[in-house]
Amino acid sequence: QNDRNASFVIPSGVKVLGGFSGKETSVSQRDFTVNRTILSGEIGSPATTEDNSFTVVVVRNATEGTLLDGFEISGGNANNSVREITPSNCGGGLFNDATGGSSSVTISNCFFKANKALYGGGLYNNAGNGNCSGTKVLNCDFYKNDAKVDGGGVYNQGGSGVCNLLTKNCNFENNQAYYGAGILN
Repeated sequence: QNDRNASFVIPSGVKVLGGFSGKETSVSQRDFTVNRTILSGEIGSPATTEDNSFTVVVVRNATEGTLLDGFEISGGNANNSVREITPSNCGGGLFNDATGGSSSVTISNCFFKANKALYGGGLYNNAGNGNCSGTKVLNCDFYKNDAKVDGGGVYNQGGSGVCNLLTKNCNFENNQAYYGAGILN
């Protein structure tokens, strides 16, 4: 049976790079536009998203230097109606959590496509009672992500903590939400 809680979990301090064909001899030779590397929440029937993983990628309490670079992130469906902030209802594409500490992940050259959630269809950035001010989203595209409530592309949640999200050179297109189709801060 498929486990909807299954996610790609990026450990603190790890650099995860996409865009390789397999013939490179150095990181500088990769090309993430030609060699698409897809992290997908599609774990069940391709005919429906109802059985997809809640969240495709999870990052928790990441130290500076943690990197996710050069991926398409698609097919997450965080549609659980629990009344708390969890990857089962927040961040269909990526859930970054600083609760109880801090999280400073850098997400670059990624394409968040067709993810769904109650909050933060593409990305949910959660300070909780911690600090996620070191989180950076650089050169990313958010396309056709959908939040049933808030933050179609990105939901940046401070909670009782601090969460100043840096976004630079990002594109937001055809995202949907009740509030903040592109970004809700």
